[in-house]
Amino acid sequence: MNKVYSLHDAVAKFVESGDCICFGGFTTNRKPYAIVNEILRQGQKDFVAYAGPGGGEIDMLIGEGRVAAYINCYTANSGYTNVSRRFRAAIEKGELTYTCSRCYDSYTEAIAPVGHSHKPVVTAPGCTEGGFSDHTCRRCGHSYRDSHTDPTGHSFEWFLMEAPDCTTEGWEQGKCTGCGDCADACISSCITMAAPYRSMIS
Repeated sequence: MNKVYSLHDAVAKFVESGDCICFGGFTTNRKPYAIVNEILRQGQKDFVAYAGPGGGEIDMLIGEGRVAAYINCYTANSGYTNVSRRFRAAIEKGELTYTCSRCYDSYTEAIAPVGHSHKPVVTAPGCTEGGFSDHTCRRCGHSYRDSHTDPTGHSFEWFLMEAPDCTTEGWEQGKCTGCGDCADACISSCITMAAPYRSMIS
């Protein structure tokens, strides 16, 4: 008699909604992700999940809302492997159920939100564009922007390209010390003005 089942048939026959469920492997290593995917496809839910070193497989089930309770000693550190972000999000906005290991009486407590932990990144203003600060939560990615500042404007250093004479205008070229943009300016001839002056032309 052939006792080998396909994943589909094994899950359909042996896994039911409301089951206690546990997987082998260690955090991110040697986890049976194929069977977890099959459970997700077939729709079983409301599991009481047990784990020694839980990881990505539990995280997938929690992320799809298939776990009613989770009992474990350790779940992979999301700051190290980033596989427990759904578990962490559920803890931060969900409930904890405490169960007595002797009599199995239990009670549930709501978990207060921990609040955002925003890290600011400052963008300094430029010559033509304003500055601002972006704040992104290191936990959930929520972000906002504030502290807007005006552009600083150009600060040109001028170079004489052609000197004016009595009847012909000269011109200078300016290069912004902040952004490197260039501009040209006319210098009046001495016949048209008592003293030469600069007039921006571009």
